[in-house]
Amino acid sequence: MDNFLYVERVTAIGIGGYGNLFQVEKYDLDGKWLSYWETFGFGGLLAVDPVGRAYVSDEDIDGTNSVRVFSPRGIGVDPTTGAPRGKLLAAIAAGGEEILSSVDAVALSPEGRMAVSDWQSSRIHLFQLSPSRFSDIPLWFWATDDIEALAEAGIVQGFSDGTYQPSFPVDRAQMAVYLARALAGDDANVPPGPAQASFWDVSTEHWAYRYVEYLKARGVVQGSARGLYRPTAIVTRGAMAVFLARALAGSDSVIPAPPTQPTFADVTSSGIWAWCYKHVEYLADHEIASGYPDGRYQPAVTLDRAQMAVFISRAFLLIQ
Repeated sequence: MDNFLYVERVTAIGIGGYGNLFQVEKYDLDGKWLSYWETFGFGGLLAVDPVGRAYVSDEDIDGTNSVRVFSPRGIGVDPTTGAPRGKLLAAIAAGGEEILSSVDAVALSPEGRMAVSDWQSSRIHLFQLSPSRFSDIPLWFWATDDIEALAEAGIVQGFSDGTYQPSFPVDRAQMAVYLARALAGDDANVPPGPAQASFWDVSTEHWAYRYVEYLKARGVVQGSARGLYRPTAIVTRGAMAVFLARALAGSDSVIPAPPTQPTFADVTSSGIWAWCYKHVEYLADHEIASGYPDGRYQPAVTLDRAQMAVFISRAFLLIQ
């Protein structure tokens, strides 16, 4: 289905074989357990879409059949075992006015249509998967779920034309808005800021003033030695690691010492990116930063709005 291994196992057996509890597990090709999804009755993994969402059949204890759609990442954690667990995004149990009598196959089209085979009723139910609230986010866009999670949490609103602009670079003023809203819970909880500006280039009249001041008060940003914040400077992935690690840890001083063996080949304790080494390792340790397929973190790469959504979503457990 994609470059992962999916394993299905029965974890509990009901009377007469009915009511079995299944667990669909996802591994990378090196054998690392990434996440799992639970399904009841006569369940099974039927499809994985281009984004990595899992479509699993399920039959509840009352006999209701459904297709359950789970998030691709195991950000959620089982409170009992500590294992990663994907979030249930949707449960589809009816085709129009008819309930699903059974679910034995699922097929997905590039346009976002889902066909569900119902062998007991000899029918195929056709569904149209919901698009993003933003007009420029395709159905199978890799960061769709994260962007939607940020919008649901009130962290992003998009542009006035209804777009999100995922490829736009993030500057330091925009970064402050993302992080301040995430830390405060929503926009309404971000305080107005002090009467006197902390930075020469972010006055009390600046559109991002209260967000920048909130991060300054929380120890997330410090500015330059000349008292500048540089709100229009573009944020790199290295700089983002510093801001995000400080926001999560509480301050730079409490971020633990990094390991001697780096997680990423291009961010080490002695290289040119040593200044963000412990921050990158902090994000890696908390499974917020996973890097690129070639094993690098790419700290010099410009952070765009899609990547920003993923960082924030993972850091604040908006999909779990």
